[in-house]
Amino acid sequence: ETVDRDYGKWINCMSHHMMDGHLIHHLFFTNVPHYRLEESTVALREGLDKTGQSHFYKRIDTPCFAQEIVKQFHDNWFFINKYQVVQK
Repeated sequence: ETVDRDYGKWINCMSHHMMDGHLIHHLFFTNVPHYRLEESTVALREGLDKTGQSHFYKRIDTPCFAQEIVKQFHDNWFFINKYQVVQK
């Protein structure tokens, strides 16, 4: 499962819409170039709305980019021990 994260206009633009167009990137990564992610995401959302399937699209507004990055590192940090077992 993946979600689109909206970090605000400037972060989204500077990242070539890789976070707010993340779902399209995963679904159509060989067919949709980064400069079409924004308009493709809008088209996906409109298509899902028209077919009554908008509940499949997930988006998280994340206004504080730096705080979210620190949180993700903290919550999802892991290492592999000497037995090649992934641990949190």
